[in-house]
Amino acid sequence: MSQASPSGDDARLTALLDVILKFAAGDLKARGVLSDDSSAVDGVMAGINILGEELEAYAAETRRINDALQQALDYARTLIESSPHGILAVDRDLRITEWNRAMTQMFGLARQEAIGCSLDEIPFARETGEAERVRAGFDGASLQPREIAYRIPGSDKQSFFEIVMAPLPNHTSGIQGAVLRVGDITERKRAAEQLRLASLYARSLIEASLDPLVTISVDGKIMDVNDAAVEATGVPRERLIGSDFSGYFTDPEKAHIGYREAFTTGGVRNFPLTMMHASGKLTEVLYNASVYHTETGEVAGVLAAARDITERRRAEQAEELASRDSLTGLYNHRTFYALLEDETVRALRFNRPLSLLMLDIDHFKAVNDTYGHQAGDAILNGLSDLLMRQARAVDRVCRYGGEEFTLVLPETDADVAIPMAERLRAEVERHRFDIGGRSVGITVSIGVATYPQQASSLEDVVKAADLALYAAKQGGRNRVSRYAAAGAGGTDRPAHRLSA
Repeated sequence: MSQASPSGDDARLTALLDVILKFAAGDLKARGVLSDDSSAVDGVMAGINILGEELEAYAAETRRINDALQQALDYARTLIESSPHGILAVDRDLRITEWNRAMTQMFGLARQEAIGCSLDEIPFARETGEAERVRAGFDGASLQPREIAYRIPGSDKQSFFEIVMAPLPNHTSGIQGAVLRVGDITERKRAAEQLRLASLYARSLIEASLDPLVTISVDGKIMDVNDAAVEATGVPRERLIGSDFSGYFTDPEKAHIGYREAFTTGGVRNFPLTMMHASGKLTEVLYNASVYHTETGEVAGVLAAARDITERRRAEQAEELASRDSLTGLYNHRTFYALLEDETVRALRFNRPLSLLMLDIDHFKAVNDTYGHQAGDAILNGLSDLLMRQARAVDRVCRYGGEEFTLVLPETDADVAIPMAERLRAEVERHRFDIGGRSVGITVSIGVATYPQQASSLEDVVKAADLALYAAKQGGRNRVSRYAAAGAGGTDRPAHRLSA
């Protein structure tokens, strides 16, 4: 089919446009032609007006797009410059196209000096091999973030940086360059090293401890132990960690209460437990524990230390044995003076009275001669039991020597001590001792002295009580006598006889 020929109006319009172009080019003859076809000219002018409006709209849209693009570029520039990390960009030829303020601060190279340079010309990139690494990335190598150590020129210390690379794609899905984020991690590395050293130091302290140390989680599981804990339990470290703390004691419930108390109150001191070794050996320990916290203040766990008190128990038992009379179990002569010294110091400090009773069995030699020394020992033991039953909880009953006993009465003046002594004397007189099936009775004489009213020192109060006892003996025995000092210029005199 043949193409349709242009209409008459279109041909005339085409001819008219040709005339207009000639007229615009300076052909004055074309003016006459234009004047002959004014209707066609009006049509062309209308078309030109429409085209002008479209061009104006296009120009306005172009300006808007350019403004938005500039705003985006300004925003990106602000983000890049405000970043605490160094940011640089390179093209495919490794020419630097971006270099922010942080890069200048880290490496001392201004933006205008860096832009346009090859990455190979930048000292840190060249000396650390980063330029070659970026080039390898363009060739398809997979690049992971890495840390580098670099001594900045003019600095006497080595710095550490973390570098992350990302490709810059173009509109054809190709790669037009790369952007590198460079972070100064020097302080982080130093903090990590300090933490590592602190951990090593803490670990060395833990392992240097001779006491078993464990850390316990909130649910009672062991999180860490030292070598001493492994030795104390006989259980390997890997089995201890994650196991129940309470399971290594003879009383698991008590152990549970102990570590829960630490979580509740912040710590426990001298909590007694008995630890079990895998071999069955038992060890008495005192546990001291305190909570430790996370950086946010939350309780992370409990650090507990067990002190083996086996040797201390033995020492205490030995000391206790040394302080006791081997026959009666009462405090002995040496311990009596230590107790009396403590009580006289306390009485003086708090301005409180202190009384001393000195008691002696009447005619004890006759008991031994009549019934034998075993009977005498039985009477000494029986009298010791009687005195302990009659004494108050604060009183101290001692065997002074032979058939002589003492009672230290804290915070007790003569008005209280004398009736107490009389009750003791009467109770002994009423009591019958079973000696080999025979009922034997004894009596005692008691001397009473009070500090500081009747004596100014430990030695004086003992002397005063002894003098009072002597007076009771001289007065016929089976009686209580109170010490009475002589007046000014006189000498000590026998105590008043209080009972016959």
